[in-house]
Amino acid sequence: MDNERSILCVGRDRLLLQSRKRVLARRFLVETALALTELEALYAGRDYDLIVLCHTLSASERKQASEMVCKKFPRSKILALKREFESSSSSLVDKELCVEDGPDALVKAVTAMM
Repeated sequence: MDNERSILCVGRDRLLLQSRKRVLARRFLVETALALTELEALYAGRDYDLIVLCHTLSASERKQASEMVCKKFPRSKILALKREFESSSSSLVDKELCVEDGPDALVKAVTAMM
């Protein structure tokens, strides 16, 4: 496990966030934030290598979250998960991934971004 690399997963579905955490925690330190209120409450001095924005956030929430991340965690990269039929996220996002691609694609994308 690469103990030096940390990820924050943000979404609205607690069970889905916990599943993502279990998958990604095999290689990285992973924390979760349930929706924007928990993201807002996080200490700005904390560094995350990557922020994963879940598709359970609406497109406008992902945009808000991207803006918040850029202010609070300026060194963090942002991976936005979206449904196939959704339009692209904010230009602040470093990479987008269709959630329908599955967990293997998520792990691959996260590893490549780290």
